[in-house]
Amino acid sequence: MVAFLVLFLTACEEPSAGSDKDGGARNCLPGYVVCDDQCIPQRVVEYSGCPSPSVDGGVPTHDAGQDAGPDTQTDGANCGQLGHACADSELCMAGQCVPDTLDKLRFDVIDAQYSRALDRMILASASPMALHVYDVGARKDVVVNLPVIPTAVSLTPDGRQAVVGHDGYVSYVDLSGAKVLGTFHVSAPVGDVVAGGNGKAYAFPSSDQWVGIHTVDLTTGTEDISGQATIYAGSVAALHPNGKAMYMAERNLSPSSMEKFDITSGKPASVGRNWGGDYPVCGNLWISKNGLRIFTGCGNVFSASDNKSLDMQYAGSIGKVTVVSLDDTADRVAAVIELPPSTYNAPKSYEIRYYESQYLAQVDNKRLPGYRAGTKTVPTKGRFFFFRADGAHAAVVVQADPSSNAQYPFAIATL
Repeated sequence: MVAFLVLFLTACEEPSAGSDKDGGARNCLPGYVVCDDQCIPQRVVEYSGCPSPSVDGGVPTHDAGQDAGPDTQTDGANCGQLGHACADSELCMAGQCVPDTLDKLRFDVIDAQYSRALDRMILASASPMALHVYDVGARKDVVVNLPVIPTAVSLTPDGRQAVVGHDGYVSYVDLSGAKVLGTFHVSAPVGDVVAGGNGKAYAFPSSDQWVGIHTVDLTTGTEDISGQATIYAGSVAALHPNGKAMYMAERNLSPSSMEKFDITSGKPASVGRNWGGDYPVCGNLWISKNGLRIFTGCGNVFSASDNKSLDMQYAGSIGKVTVVSLDDTADRVAAVIELPPSTYNAPKSYEIRYYESQYLAQVDNKRLPGYRAGTKTVPTKGRFFFFRADGAHAAVVVQADPSSNAQYPFAIATL
């Protein structure tokens, strides 16, 4: 693959300014390279290869979708070339106009979860300070105002309540009733939070060094800092589907380890640790719906078991990749993957990869949709991926490239 890209980019050198058609080199704007005698966006070339030559031999000398004058065609082909643009309801992707199906949000997204019980995406935003109970299919938003900027959100196992972390607080929210049931003081800035489903919230501090997990009673607001659960600040955690334990991934330490905490007594107690070593955790984790696997931030997979000798043991991988978000169903695993830059200083790109659940073999991949900003289409970063309640459909929260200059660059794509 590396050799291919080197050869390919060599064949598609940046054209020199002022060259004309007779001179053999095209005069393309920055960000475009020559492929098959056409100016093609560099990102398209790096990841998709040179598209087929255009029918009319047109050469793009402006951004995709830019108005080229009265002779501009919105025919859906060769967008980005002089005289070819997309309609207002379309995006220009790899030289083709495709429907713009993104649901652009009017708020930012700090964290997100998905309630299968309600079939709603739960989105925490700083502007406005709110929790959004979002119907992806109907594009309908029920807003629950929060008293403090959120930092993280977690759902109870039944998917009907949420716990929201803040700087110095946690809030308890009834999702069905769309109301805050209580906001309680925590003596630390909360970087991550776990709703235990046992009437407790477990807050993980975002700063300092070695700290305790803060246990908050969601009825009384009482806070307890357990001496049996010392962690490194910035760590993140997830509740096991059985509700009896949490698994935590360390951040800001190398190697990053994984630790299990039993919460059956209400207070977290450490019952095991995997120190990383040959199979790093890379600071993030997701637990499969059946409770048998733990997926980590760099693609390594570990077992989850009540049997301590079998718990947190290496169990394969989905490749040496950087995982941004992951979800699974009974027969599929899907992950947003951050792809490495193809050249020095090139921007990162993202795609969704699908794996079969038995052996974790990759079976498909999908490019993330672009984000239309005015007359141009910019790439997006995948932030949060979820299968919806039916297991057949999915939704992903994407964030537009900063070049979009969008006030709220977040959107939801349905798959």
